[in-house]
Amino acid sequence: MSDDATHAEAARRWRDYADGPADGARGNDKMTDIEAAIAACQLEKLPSMVAARARLAARYGQVLRELETGRGELSLPKDSSTRIWYRYAVELGEDIAAERFVSALAQRGIGAARPVEPWLDDPRRFPVASRAYARLVSLPLYPTLSDSEQDEVCDAVRRALAEARRPA
Repeated sequence: MSDDATHAEAARRWRDYADGPADGARGNDKMTDIEAAIAACQLEKLPSMVAARARLAARYGQVLRELETGRGELSLPKDSSTRIWYRYAVELGEDIAAERFVSALAQRGIGAARPVEPWLDDPRRFPVASRAYARLVSLPLYPTLSDSEQDEVCDAVRRALAEARRPA
C-alpha cells in the first residue's frame, strides 16, 4: 500500500506485466505452462545446439579470415573454446557503411542484423559503444545452418563488402 497513487501504480506495473512488452530491467517475467514445456524440451537439446554454433563460428573464422588479414575490411570475433556463440558479430572496416552492407546482404537473401541499438544521446561520451553501433554486423548463426548455406553467406559477405564501401 502507498499513499502516493503514482508509486502504487508503478508497483502494480512492475508486479504484473504479463501483457507488456519485453523489458530486460524486470526480473519476474512470467511463463505459461506451454512455454515451460517447450523450454524443458529445448534444454535437452542445448548441448548439441551450443556445439553446432561453436562449429559454425569456427568455420566462419576459417572461411572469412582472408578478409580480415588480407584487406582489413572486417575484424572477426576472437575464437574461444569457452565462448557460447549466440551471435557471430563482425566489425566492419572504417570505409564500409554498415547499413549498405546489411542491405547488400539482404538483396542476396541473407538476413544480417545490427546487434547494437543506437541509444546514445551523445556518442562522444561513449566512443567504444558508438564505434560498435557504427560498425558491428551479426551474420546468420543458428544450429541448423548447413555448410552450403554458410558458404552462401560467406560469398555474399565478400560481394557486399565491395558494394558497401564508402565513396572516396
